[in-house]
Amino acid sequence: MLADIHVGDTPEGTVVKRDDGAGNIQMSCVEAAETLGWDRLKQYQEEKTILKIKVSESVNQGVTAYVEGIRGFIPASQLALDYVEGYDGVCREKRWKCA
Repeated sequence: MLADIHVGDTPEGTVVKRDDGAGNIQMSCVEAAETLGWDRLKQYQEEKTILKIKVSESVNQGVTAYVEGIRGFIPASQLALDYVEGYDGVCREKRWKCA
């Protein structure tokens, strides 16, 4: 992460500590990214935005995917317009009729 920050950059961060004992402010870019991610997800929901996502893995009864750095679960019942019989927990492109 430090290699990505250069003099003159303006990184976004959340204040974690106002004073670390040496007069420094401790900030977290990770916390800021998570907060901003949730804000963007809320905006997507309010605007009824349709997102293209990439499934990261199959889990019991559905799949997971990341949007704006936040892990989400999609139930198998929401993956297809038609009923998918015999879901075996394995995500195969032929098996899913993605909506």
